[in-house]
Amino acid sequence: MSNDTTRRRSRRLADQPPSRTPELAPPRRRRRIEPSAPPASFSHRDTSSTDVGSEFIPPTEEESASLPQVPPPPGPRLRARAALRDVHIFDNQTPPVEIGGLHITRGISNQLLYDMTRILIGEDIPVDSWRLQDQAHQRVPQDNNPVLPGNYYIISSGEQIFEIPEQGAGDTHRIYLVPIRVIEEDALTRTVSKLPMSTRHQAFNDAVRQRDQGRHPRRHMGQLSSGTCFPLAYSGIWNLLGFNRHITIPGLAGDNINSVQNGILLRDHMHTLFDTYAFSISVKYGYKVICFRRDKDNIAGTYLSPSFITDPRRSPDELLNWHFRQAVLTNMKGIGEPFFENDFPPGSDMVGQILRGPKPRERMEFELFMRLSHLMDNNRNGQGNVERDGRDFEAKR
Repeated sequence: MSNDTTRRRSRRLADQPPSRTPELAPPRRRRRIEPSAPPASFSHRDTSSTDVGSEFIPPTEEESASLPQVPPPPGPRLRARAALRDVHIFDNQTPPVEIGGLHITRGISNQLLYDMTRILIGEDIPVDSWRLQDQAHQRVPQDNNPVLPGNYYIISSGEQIFEIPEQGAGDTHRIYLVPIRVIEEDALTRTVSKLPMSTRHQAFNDAVRQRDQGRHPRRHMGQLSSGTCFPLAYSGIWNLLGFNRHITIPGLAGDNINSVQNGILLRDHMHTLFDTYAFSISVKYGYKVICFRRDKDNIAGTYLSPSFITDPRRSPDELLNWHFRQAVLTNMKGIGEPFFENDFPPGSDMVGQILRGPKPRERMEFELFMRLSHLMDNNRNGQGNVERDGRDFEAKR
């Protein structure tokens, strides 16, 4: 570029007026927004308002006492059964209180829902004094149609006749509500005890296998294990519940809880599901399999084989009905019974994990009585004190 061009450009820039720095606009004065009046039932401002000038005013002691008391949410293990539900059952209080629920699987009909609800509220309440109503305020018929997801309300009513002599009106009908409350009975705590086969009653295992082996594919025989309808840990109440008189094939040494009629042969993982009441057998509905959790094995709504039903060595109906009732209480009452940890690797702190888990006292009692029953069986069988899992369990109790 030439020197003349550079001089002309410099002279042109010098002739221009100096640039001015733009002035900033004066700050806008913020307008104070007065808080709106609080709702009559509460002292602090509605948080859904767009106001930004109000401040939080805590409720008074009287207002706090009038607010609904929400209990803390249950732990994850306690909440697990209720989390699976798509049917929720409410009583007839005002407002309604949820007393239980159900996870729908194949084979659960409206009539079966009535029967299971009757277990929750007490079978002494007359069947014609209450009914179920869905969330559309429609009466649920007692039929074989499948249960639909949703909320179900127990509507109870009755009729009483009384006379008002001073009015001379004769007989007058008055409708009253029958109070519905969930029963106080809880399911007996039950879990899976993984004990070595050497500690099991060999005669019981052999008898159950001999009875049921023809009903399982031969390739699965090595994966099968013998379980009990009524757990051995509760042998102390076996006679109290009257089951002893329903056993026609005595067990070893006259101990009928070890009769083949208290046994059932299942694949290992199905044995665990049966012990934890993931499924049960409904005698009333033709020995139908009722699943209370997700049916991964595709057994919901199926039936026991006729050959098993007609076998005189099978479990009596009274034992199957007891197991079904326990399954209903475990899965449907309240938020449901907790799931228990059953996987204790060798050397792990079994007692510590049980004490830190749900229902530690009931769980400890079950584990101790289960081991005691197996130990007594082995002593009767002439085996003496055998080694068993959970020696540290016994040492720490």
